[in-house]
Amino acid sequence: VTRGNVNLPKDLSIILIDHHPHQSKYPEFSAVFVDENAAATTEVLYRIFDYKNVAIGKDLATLLLVGLVTDCGFFRFPNTTGDTLKVAGGLMEKGVDYSSILFHLLRQVPQDYLSLWSLILGKAEVDKKYNFLLSAISYNDLQDLDFPVSMLSPARGSAMAMFFQQVKGTEFGVLLTEEKPGQVRGSVRTGFDVSVIARDLGGGGHALAAGFDLEMNIKDAKNKVMESVRQYVS
Repeated sequence: VTRGNVNLPKDLSIILIDHHPHQSKYPEFSAVFVDENAAATTEVLYRIFDYKNVAIGKDLATLLLVGLVTDCGFFRFPNTTGDTLKVAGGLMEKGVDYSSILFHLLRQVPQDYLSLWSLILGKAEVDKKYNFLLSAISYNDLQDLDFPVSMLSPARGSAMAMFFQQVKGTEFGVLLTEEKPGQVRGSVRTGFDVSVIARDLGGGGHALAAGFDLEMNIKDAKNKVMESVRQYVS
């Protein structure tokens, strides 16, 4: 059995633990723990550990809380529930230094991020008819910026989390980045279910955060996104 680049024994038990929606019936897994209502997979893990009486020390609690808060936008996203806060409280009782998490994740942004954020915001357009924010970054834009490829994914993700749900009068945001000529990565962030748009474009993900890949140039990608938005947003 091969998963990615790892060869696994045929008789190995594989357990799926997730909070993302899945289309399959999980025939390849020995056990499945999927809760689409959980804010993060670490929220599911916490419940499993609690049920199995697994000892959670400070280090493990810190890792679980980091996973929790980054997936719910530090309790700002609509997927934050009372259960999410209860789990966070239970983890903090283990001695987690939450202020340290906030400092390292929110106040220690690499300086290189600023140049990409500036480009993304400079290219941002608000569509007043469909009430959404769209920013499209071409391959040439990225080449001119000389942005480190290794930082592109996290910098793009942080830009989506920080800016694409903050603009007054918009309900969701779409970021397109042409990472290679003719290969566009799309990300969607919203306060309502737009995963149908991502699926229509060949991708998937959460109702509130989804993504897709398009094999076309950035101009055609923008037009493709607009077609999908016009079809599904009313």
